[in-house]
Amino acid sequence: MTSAIKDKRDNEDFLSGQTIIVNQERGWQGLRVSDWNMILTLTGKGEISSSGKAVTVSRGDLTLIRPDYPRHFYTDKNWNILWFHFLMHMYPEKITWPELVPGIYQIKLAEREFLYTLRSLREAHQLNVLQSKGWYSLVYNLLENALLRGNNQAAQNDRNIDDRIIRAQKLLLKHSDSDNIDGIAASCNMSRSAFYANFKRAIGSSPRKYRELQALRRAQQLLEGTQLSISEISDQIDMPNIYYFSNRFKKFSGLSPSAYRKSRNSWDT
Repeated sequence: MTSAIKDKRDNEDFLSGQTIIVNQERGWQGLRVSDWNMILTLTGKGEISSSGKAVTVSRGDLTLIRPDYPRHFYTDKNWNILWFHFLMHMYPEKITWPELVPGIYQIKLAEREFLYTLRSLREAHQLNVLQSKGWYSLVYNLLENALLRGNNQAAQNDRNIDDRIIRAQKLLLKHSDSDNIDGIAASCNMSRSAFYANFKRAIGSSPRKYRELQALRRAQQLLEGTQLSISEISDQIDMPNIYYFSNRFKKFSGLSPSAYRKSRNSWDT
């Protein structure tokens, strides 16, 4: 069973609903890929995939999918989810959830946080159903609350990370040589395979992906806060090939480096 209510205004930038699958195998392709998509799993288990890479979800998982990433949903039996399509009003780079596969972020909420988030998102969906005066602003406040709860949970998870993984994070940012992964694993007293498995389980991405994400976030700071040229920034984050840097940055932020800088400057004026 699927129910959906959408914003009736001309821009139709908000859509919410609940999908309940009971005792059946089902798969479907997600629509509105130009939107952000948030999914809270209430009960059961499912799989969300994009470009052939999948994440498994169960009760308490809060999942976020970036725009322009195809998304496919599948369950082999039971799955109950609340879902939302929306515009991102806060800066996307402020999302600190683990990116498990490209374009899909996910955080496992502790039971207390899950119940608070469930209450907020149920209220958001109900507001969308009724659409009484002032509902639109309230809905986005509730969504932002859920996003920030995800950030808080990610910070709590970080505090519980194995000391070896914390050491690995520091070494990854210190050494940009991609061939040095084996050396970092050895310095953390792990085999290469154990290092990759433990790092991804704790951080939500591979060591190389983590290093790239941190470099691109650093590039965002330099684009916003300095007058360095694009070439100088690419050198500073150890991506000296400016074409490669521009391509990766656009994949990360949705904008080229120059367009990103211009958009941030426009916010200041």
